[in-house]
Amino acid sequence: MVLRTLFREILHRPFSFLLGVVWTALAVATCLVITALHESAVNETTRVQRDIGFNLRIIPAAADADQLLLNGYVEETMPEQVATLLADRKTIAYNHLVATLHGPVELGGRPAILTGISPTMFPPGSKKPPMSPAIEEGTAHLGSQLAARLGVEKGDRFTLGGRSIEVARVAPESGTQDDLRAWVPLALAQEILDKPSAINEIQAIDCLCLTPDENPRELLRAEISGVAPEAQVVMLEKIATARARQRQMIGKLARVAIPTVVVVGAAGIAVLSWLNVRGRSAEIGLLRVLGHSSVTIGGLVFGKAIFVGFAGAALGIALAQGFAGEWVADLFPMTGGKFEFDWQLAWRALGLAPLLTCIAAAMAVSLAVSQDPAVVLRDQ
Repeated sequence: MVLRTLFREILHRPFSFLLGVVWTALAVATCLVITALHESAVNETTRVQRDIGFNLRIIPAAADADQLLLNGYVEETMPEQVATLLADRKTIAYNHLVATLHGPVELGGRPAILTGISPTMFPPGSKKPPMSPAIEEGTAHLGSQLAARLGVEKGDRFTLGGRSIEVARVAPESGTQDDLRAWVPLALAQEILDKPSAINEIQAIDCLCLTPDENPRELLRAEISGVAPEAQVVMLEKIATARARQRQMIGKLARVAIPTVVVVGAAGIAVLSWLNVRGRSAEIGLLRVLGHSSVTIGGLVFGKAIFVGFAGAALGIALAQGFAGEWVADLFPMTGGKFEFDWQLAWRALGLAPLLTCIAAAMAVSLAVSQDPAVVLRDQ
């Protein structure tokens, strides 16, 4: 009886039903799109921040940090095993560890910097895409000015330490010491510089993203010194602070935007339900006179809210799935191509939307069951 009456009511007042469906669809679609944009913004931010470079430099404890600032590297070394010890520790404090060995060499008749780098190492369970391209055996990456000095381009060969090395990449001009740097595999640099199994720096990224009143440097130093007392930490604070602030801003945006959309959507459903009940006062009064209970009247209002919730959520998911991918690709060119619609979240929205529309319609149900049919019919 209730279900048949409900369908008749929907067909009798299709505009009211469609308005509720469209409003719910817009709320669901907006939530899903904002969530997709937020996740994509986090991915894009991570990628952009990754390209900024490392913000942690772990050097031997015996080294003078002044020398690092003056020359760009220190002469003291530490065992290569230190990098492995740090990478094997399950931590949330740092990631993207790269063991390096820097030293002076002569190329093209003038000084240059030789840098050997290891493959990127990650703490257990924290593997991510590497920050820099891997260097294959027998190849090197050259800074732009060094490549120009040697007169070589990608694919050419040059001599380094008595070996013929292929140029795998020429880095774009940076205006820093990197323009005079040759990057090679760590083992080759150790051999050329005669420092077997030694490194003089571990580059990494801190993953703390702390608030301004917290001190990430001291937390990192405490953690790293507990694992490798032969190392000390130098933090590039501006880069670290920029990373933390950007990620905190993205997080705040989602925490504010999504609840706002949910509240506005629920408020709209509540208003539409209340207006619907108010406009049907005479019909509800007649049903009460004919003997229908408050449960039946409430069931009609709640039933319509459930239908509105399901239909609106289904339409909203379709809209979000159609627009989210296109918008993400346009807004986030570096990572947008890997966007995948979150169907798990969509199914949750399909289940939660009817619940929220029922909660929003509770005020209308209260009004419907509290009306005195005699007073309503007399006024009509």
